[in-house]
Amino acid sequence: EIAVNNPGDVEFDEIQNSSLDIATPLAILHESQDGRWLYVWSPTSDGWIKKADVIICTLADIKNYLEQASFAVIVSPKADIYLDPALTGYFDYARMGSIFPASKDINAKTVQITIPFQDEKGAFVLRTAYVAGENVHLGFLPYTPRNIIGQAFKLLNMPYGWGGAHGEQDCSSFLQEVFATVG
Repeated sequence: EIAVNNPGDVEFDEIQNSSLDIATPLAILHESQDGRWLYVWSPTSDGWIKKADVIICTLADIKNYLEQASFAVIVSPKADIYLDPALTGYFDYARMGSIFPASKDINAKTVQITIPFQDEKGAFVLRTAYVAGENVHLGFLPYTPRNIIGQAFKLLNMPYGWGGAHGEQDCSSFLQEVFATVG
């Protein structure tokens, strides 16, 4: 969703940031009176988000999730996430620079990751998911000019999305995504 100056005006998002990736940790600062929206702080921005799009957990859950020793970094512009190792049960996608705990390579073509998930009662749980091996790197890429330029060129000709609109990147998220691959 985007915020616009006039109803029906879709040419300029007044908020300038309309996207968060899967597994982005958030701090909830306020809940709307109707209980449908949360005002949150994330590592890159703050603002209102639909409560239905947030998995609520404890600080200990977040720390446990983020402090895993082995992790995978998405190194393609977008990587599909699947719920089965055959990569047929599509779940969602993650953008370049997203980080997920990774337990192991299933084979040269598939990497097993862990994603936050809601069970049928809405509670926070961790779930095993899978990503094509070509879309991830186990650990951060080395911080070299070659890797920075290589990652930047992977985004060449990708659609532009003001403030992340429609799951795309704008100029600032372009830089964030590229440099996130090297930590």
